Amino acid sequence: MSEARTGGIVATVTLLVVALVLIALVFGGGRDRRLGSSATGFDGLVHWLRAEGIEARNFGGGYPLDASAVALRVLPLFDAEPGEQRSLPRTRDDVMMLDTERELQWPVIEAKVNATPTLIVLPKWRRGARLTGIAHPDLLIPDARLRDVTTRLLGNEARLSTNASAGIATVSLAASEHTHTAALYAPRTALGSTCKVVLGEPQAAFLLECLRKSKDGESFVFVLTDPDLISNHGLALGDNAALALAVLPRLAETPGPEGRGIVIDYSSEFWTRDGPPPEPEPRSWGEILALFRWPYSLIWTSFAVAFLLALWRGSVRFGPPAQPRGPAPLAPTDAEARLLQLSGERGRLLADYADRRLAALTQRLLGPRIGTSTLIGLLPRRAPKSGPLLLAEAERLHTQPAMIASATAMAQMRTFETLIDQVIDEFD
Repeated sequence: MSEARTGGIVATVTLLVVALVLIALVFGGGRDRRLGSSATGFDGLVHWLRAEGIEARNFGGGYPLDASAVALRVLPLFDAEPGEQRSLPRTRDDVMMLDTERELQWPVIEAKVNATPTLIVLPKWRRGARLTGIAHPDLLIPDARLRDVTTRLLGNEARLSTNASAGIATVSLAASEHTHTAALYAPRTALGSTCKVVLGEPQAAFLLECLRKSKDGESFVFVLTDPDLISNHGLALGDNAALALAVLPRLAETPGPEGRGIVIDYSSEFWTRDGPPPEPEPRSWGEILALFRWPYSLIWTSFAVAFLLALWRGSVRFGPPAQPRGPAPLAPTDAEARLLQLSGERGRLLADYADRRLAALTQRLLGPRIGTSTLIGLLPRRAPKSGPLLLAEAERLHTQPAMIASATAMAQMRTFETLIDQVIDEFD
């Protein structure tokens, strides 16, 4: 396989990979935007916090997220069984009953928890709740499906309890020295013996702070058992919006837009980096000089030789290449013949004609910046047969009498043009 063909295949494959990555980013970002703006999403929380002077934003992945800029990562799981393999849905009912909106892996979740203060929001609704916009008991994720999630986050003795038959219920929750009346559909609470209750009661907590131990050390994580406290749908109910404003900034320990921000993390990969990007190292002359060492010196030498050849060629012949010559034109036209008949200085006109034709021949053979004297010196060497004859004929045209006959003048001009054609053929 030739080198050119191999290079073409590599370029084509590269373009295809870039196109697939762009398509994945575009469609993946669009899915996250639809999820965030749905009834079960959290875009409304971002707008609410910003309106109250709290820095907040969404994050869908695709670029590094500085850990130092995250005061609190709100991490909606949207996955009842992270890391589990699932079969593709085949019917509309299968789609409606899916327990996941986007698949997550436990190593990614743990890495995010260890990197920044994190509030994990447990999943509550199946996909049908987002697609239909309807809250129905059949669309609730069963507590049993969250057993593994609950055990990993809240401890082995943790329990979830969802009052699916209560409809929209109101509960009193104290936050920031104020008691708020939260309204929730089928409120879900948790029991975590190893966690500290932040909102709710020890036997029915809505928000807990738990200590997690891993190979990377210990870390604290906040767990919200019922997403409707801060979701788009839930913020419009009761005092949920005021409760979110009272609790989240306290968890983030950020007083306002000058502090670190609250990030709603929809990404399914770990994009967080520790600290700002490293400062670029200063460049040195050694890095530039390395471009002129072997084998790069061979490339520069080739460029230099090609440039010198072009410069030498341009100095010898400055101008465009000679164009293919067509039929020899008739020098004495009817107008010239008429001029010769009317003029009384036919000899001077012949001399001027000879000078102009020699100048045109010089420009054609040697370039526009070369004088006629150079051509006169070169003709005996470059055109030894016709060159001397042309110079002799030019001298003859300079010595003709003023009242030379028109027929004689035209004959001499034809002879001169014929010699010019012969010089061109011999010169080339």
